[in-house]
Amino acid sequence: MSEIDERHPVITPRRVRFDWAGTPLHWIPDEPVATHFVNVLHLLLPAGERWFVHVYKQTLPLVEDDERLHRKVRGFMGQEAVHAYLAVSPAARAAGRT
Repeated sequence: MSEIDERHPVITPRRVRFDWAGTPLHWIPDEPVATHFVNVLHLLLPAGERWFVHVYKQTLPLVEDDERLHRKVRGFMGQEAVHAYLAVSPAARAAGRT
């Protein structure tokens, strides 16, 4: 695919890195409950993202006749795998608890 199609962007998995060392325990200002709620979501979401990868991996052979869809599914799987890794609580990761 040589030209860019904004209606069908290519999903390119990438590992991003952030420095969370200076992140306070309650990183949503004046909202400790909201901070902990979002932190819990960060703990739960990786299971769903791993499930997406598992399901799409089983489905991938069914779309071999459509090259573009096959690439998109593989890109989605790669991105979800990265999300599953990165979705650990930033405060826990910075504290070395992962």
